[in-house]
Amino acid sequence: MFSVLRCIAVSCMVLILTVGFAGCQSKVTTSQANISSGLKMTTTTTSQTVTTTYLKATTTITNNKSQLNQRIRTLIDNNIECMNIFVTGTLPSNQNVPASQEMYKVTSDKFHTFEDLKKFVTDTYMKAEADHLLYNIMGEGKPLYFEKDGIFYINAKGGAGGITLYDWSKYAFQYSNINSSSKLVTVSLTEYDDNPINGTSGPGKISKKIVLENGVWKFDKMFF
Repeated sequence: MFSVLRCIAVSCMVLILTVGFAGCQSKVTTSQANISSGLKMTTTTTSQTVTTTYLKATTTITNNKSQLNQRIRTLIDNNIECMNIFVTGTLPSNQNVPASQEMYKVTSDKFHTFEDLKKFVTDTYMKAEADHLLYNIMGEGKPLYFEKDGIFYINAKGGAGGITLYDWSKYAFQYSNINSSSKLVTVSLTEYDDNPINGTSGPGKISKKIVLENGVWKFDKMFF
């Protein structure tokens, strides 16, 4: 009788261990399935999953820095062009008109209408600075460029009144974080020999802020 009872006890113990082990296997398998399903990956081990996720995150950060660097370079190039349009020069125009004419027709190959120019400027600068350049750069609410009767004009009495102290043909830049929505961009370039500030030539630096406006990085001010 004792033999029979021992056999029954052993059988029960084997059954419990088998069920328990199967339950553990099920949990492990389910856990891995959840990890794989949640990350949408085909890896089956926890270590591979973590490694792959880390590499993906690193790639994303690198791509964001690359995109920001490209955006800053575009903004600097746009600023140089706007400097030539509003400060050190003007858009090309037809000036073969009577001396009494107060506006010249713009003949730019790039900016055919005032809206073309507006889009370029508002994509480069924050709204307050863009509005100043487009509508009040001559003061007293007088714009340098405007459209009349469907024709794009430049005010004959304005433009080309400023100078730049730097050689913008070659530059380098770096940026530092101010916060998540603004950064300080420092542009390194060469000063002109006849720089009236110190009378010498050499390396120069200009620092300006870029700010996120409606999800787009823009300069807060023009600089030259």
